[in-house]
Amino acid sequence: MTIQLTDIRILPAGGFGRNMLDGVSAEFSAGELTLVAGPSGAGKSTLLDVASGLRKPHEGSVRFEGEALWSRRRPAGPPMKAAFVFQYAEHQLFARTVREEFTYSLKPYRLTREEGERRIVRALEAVELPQAFLDRSPFSLSGGEKRRVALGTAFSVEPDWLFLDEPSAGLDPEASGLLTEYLARFKAGGGGIVVAAHDLDPYLPLADRVLLLNGGRLAAAVSGEELGRRPQLLAEAGLAVPESLQLADRLRGLGWDVPAGQPLAPEQLAAELAGQVRLRWAAEPGGSPAADMPAAAYAATASASAIAGAPHGAPVPSAGSAAAGQKPAAEPSSPSAARGLTAADPRALWAGCLLLSAGIFSQSSTAALALSIAVTAGVTAYSGVPVRSLKPAVRPFLLLMAFSVAISGARIAFPAGFPGLPAIGFSVPDALLTLRQFVKLLCVLVLGMLLPLLAGPIRMKQGLEQGLAGLSRLKLPVEAVALTASLLFRFIPLILAELERFSRIARARGRSGARPGSLRARDLPAVLIPLLVSLFKSAEDFALALEMRGYDRLGPRRSLREPLRFSRRDYRLIAVSLLGFVVLIGAGRL
Repeated sequence: MTIQLTDIRILPAGGFGRNMLDGVSAEFSAGELTLVAGPSGAGKSTLLDVASGLRKPHEGSVRFEGEALWSRRRPAGPPMKAAFVFQYAEHQLFARTVREEFTYSLKPYRLTREEGERRIVRALEAVELPQAFLDRSPFSLSGGEKRRVALGTAFSVEPDWLFLDEPSAGLDPEASGLLTEYLARFKAGGGGIVVAAHDLDPYLPLADRVLLLNGGRLAAAVSGEELGRRPQLLAEAGLAVPESLQLADRLRGLGWDVPAGQPLAPEQLAAELAGQVRLRWAAEPGGSPAADMPAAAYAATASASAIAGAPHGAPVPSAGSAAAGQKPAAEPSSPSAARGLTAADPRALWAGCLLLSAGIFSQSSTAALALSIAVTAGVTAYSGVPVRSLKPAVRPFLLLMAFSVAISGARIAFPAGFPGLPAIGFSVPDALLTLRQFVKLLCVLVLGMLLPLLAGPIRMKQGLEQGLAGLSRLKLPVEAVALTASLLFRFIPLILAELERFSRIARARGRSGARPGSLRARDLPAVLIPLLVSLFKSAEDFALALEMRGYDRLGPRRSLREPLRFSRRDYRLIAVSLLGFVVLIGAGRL
């Protein structure tokens, strides 16, 4: 049984930058653990979403055990044979009791009550939680207990495939050990495992294949043994060499016979070194390990045992791995960052948007509105903002416009006394009048959307503070206005991203066949409750950050990191916008 990904491409969120996945092909086999590694933003989580059926690729194909996913008009939803463990899985909890969490995950399988109870008990045993937890609220548990409950809900479905996204993030050493033991048993039983992780040490000893991603592309696809022999592949993919490989390299440099292939688990390495110590000791009667070998090498036995508890990323000297010192591959720069209007001063963008919007609102004739559409299209094309980034707001507006035009043009005439059917007609002049008003609003909507996309929340706030600084003499709360505007632009995308995140989790747990971006009514609690908890936590963290930055009270002047200054480009932008305003006003009077 295999999962085959062929030439997968995922376009960037919001339309900016490189593809999230760019021509990635991979194959995952049952009975194997495939480790997906790469720096932040490399596309690891996106690859797991595509392979598990949670996300439809823009290009390419996915075959899950021979069946093509996304081949039907209506999505089939995540396969019933797969389970997904998300990063910080405890954030998905929403039910009143732990038992209800398990019931929600098992409901799509339509199990008998006895079979469901058996699976719940086995899952609790796998994560070493007592059955007494079933009647407790998940929100009353500690962070580690919540994580174990979340892992248990995934294990309870007894899948053939496990997809895990950064499963060891935030786990204590004991829970991390339980997880790796479960994965080893799952793999031995013929299950397929795909793990995306930054911390490679817990999974390298189990990994049959390793996929290295960098910049959305597949940098290397090697076996775990080959990666142990060629650790420089990690550095070429922008990753640090794991401590286990560095320690093995150091021990070989000190004269120990450590295999150069598949990395050993800490316990296996410690046992191997202990065996070599005994052999050396036995070869020279009357000797001792401390006399026969350097003290540093003898102490390495204890170091190998303790590596599992060492902080991730702690420096471990390497005797011969030059790759550890190589610089990670640089992230490709965004192509839109150096073109169009992205480098313009936010105040110039603001002024240009106001001028063109005023000119558009003054139009009344059809010809003048056509000119407004042309101006809006030209500005959008020159800005470098991809059109697909405007779709989330423009699409519902177009639906509203079509509905409003149809309603305004509809005419129903009832005969006197209602002796017969009413006469139904359509008034084209009335419909055109409504259409003109909506076209003006659409053009201004597009221009308004370009402003935050081009400036960004930080530069937007800075531009508002500097542009409205003179009004502070009139006791107007300029700083509060600028901060509020920047927070709106920052938190609206954050809320939408969190909504999409919990929607993905609900689709995975509930085996929903709903299209991405939509939800079934029964999945709403599984989305809204974690979403509210996450937003409250984000608000609390943000309030603390504001207080630490001195925003506990408004008024005191705060130093800007670098004041914005108008350039010739900004003056040209305002001049062109003013010319556009004059042309639009003139066209409206013709």
